[in-house]
Amino acid sequence: MVDFNSVSSNTNLASRRTRWRVERKPNDLGGYLPLYKAALGGKWEEARKFMDEDPEALTAKITIASETALHIAVGARKDTAFVEKLIDIMSPDELALTNQNGETAFSVAAVVGNKRAAELLYNKNPKLPNIPSKSGLPIHRAAQYGHRDMVSYLLAVTKNDR
Repeated sequence: MVDFNSVSSNTNLASRRTRWRVERKPNDLGGYLPLYKAALGGKWEEARKFMDEDPEALTAKITIASETALHIAVGARKDTAFVEKLIDIMSPDELALTNQNGETAFSVAAVVGNKRAAELLYNKNPKLPNIPSKSGLPIHRAAQYGHRDMVSYLLAVTKNDR
C-alpha cells in the first residue's frame, strides 16, 4: 500500500494514482475499476485517459476472470466504435490474449453474437477463429448460444485443418 503522507503536496492526483497502480499487489484489480466501467459503458475518452496514464492497462487483466478491456467491451456489445479504437492500438498478438477460460475477445464475440466485433478482430488477426478456448473453437461457442448469423460468418473464416 502506498503511504500517501510521503507523497508531496504538489503531486497531482493522476501521478499518485499511477504510482499506486505500479506499487499495488498483482492480484489487486481495484485500480482498474475506472477502465472496466469505461469499457463496459463504451466511454472511449475515459478509457483513453486511463490508458495514457497507465499504458500497461491496454493489455492488463482487469477482472477476476483475467479479462482485458477488449474482452469487456466486446462482451458488452454497447459501442462498436470503442472496440474499433481498442483494436486500432493493439497488436495482432495482443488481440489473442485470453481470459482464465482460454477465451480471446474473438471467442467472447462469438458467445454474445457480436458479429461486427468479430469482423473487426478478424481483419487485424485472421488466426483468431482457430484459437480454441477450454470450451472449444469460437464457432462451437456461437453454435452453443444459438447465434446463427455468427455461425454463418464463422463458417467462412474458420480454417479446417483436418
